[in-house]
Amino acid sequence: MIKTITLDGNTINYNTITQDGFDPILGFYDRKIRRTVSSWVKNIPDHDIDDLSQVCRIKLVEALDNFDDKSGVSFTTYVYTVWKRKLSQLSYKYKTKKYSRKIENDNYISPNYAYDKHTESFYLRVNKNKCPISKEVITPKTCLGCQYSCGYSSKEITRGKEEGKVERFSKCKYFKSILEQRGIHLVSIDQPMSVDRKMSSNRSEVVLSNMLRDHRDDYSRAELSMEIERLKPKMDATSFIILQLLSEGFSKKDIIDQLNIDKNVFGKHIRRLGNNNRLKRIITLR
Repeated sequence: MIKTITLDGNTINYNTITQDGFDPILGFYDRKIRRTVSSWVKNIPDHDIDDLSQVCRIKLVEALDNFDDKSGVSFTTYVYTVWKRKLSQLSYKYKTKKYSRKIENDNYISPNYAYDKHTESFYLRVNKNKCPISKEVITPKTCLGCQYSCGYSSKEITRGKEEGKVERFSKCKYFKSILEQRGIHLVSIDQPMSVDRKMSSNRSEVVLSNMLRDHRDDYSRAELSMEIERLKPKMDATSFIILQLLSEGFSKKDIIDQLNIDKNVFGKHIRRLGNNNRLKRIITLR
């Protein structure tokens, strides 16, 4: 397939099969790649500028293969987003490992499990998942009497090969405490939220940064969380909280009830979000 790539007003035809046209594209971006990774290298140990530059060159090829040149989106915007996500993955991966080495009994813990927002517990499948404390496979009796247990319940599996199957799960609050020690903050919709844009910086503002979103893996969830967090300085507090709740999968009714606003106010903030060009780019390029 031949794709038309426009760089500073110049058009280059790129062949996704033979990779004809790649050299001038790489020539255009190579210095930009090194400048980009230079600001990330301190956050990604065991990688120098050359290593990270090579990672970005590989992602450049992938970006050219995946880019829709009819979308109206600038290729430069697209590829910078691809690089940022990959570098964020590497940085986040190190961060979780760094925290993990300092925490006892954090085996098997990941934000990639179903989460009960009301009890702030994670669903662990009976006879499959392991308890991080005992390190044994969970049975129908493993969690009885445990201080972190929120009981057992049946739940339908919503993803993967077993989608639609109903299985037995234990609900564990221990995961949340470990994830927060790693720097991943999970916030329930039942917790109080402040929407006062005049709030003092000395007070603790609730930011819904739950990583459990319906995306491919925990790294992509982290990427989306960081991308949304960067929008915060450009938004009013209520719009930002609504955006976070929507990205969590909460319904319109839940958000209206929790924030104590009416439908008209909710609609006003949704329109603001819809007109946010930076948010549009995040959604378009995911």
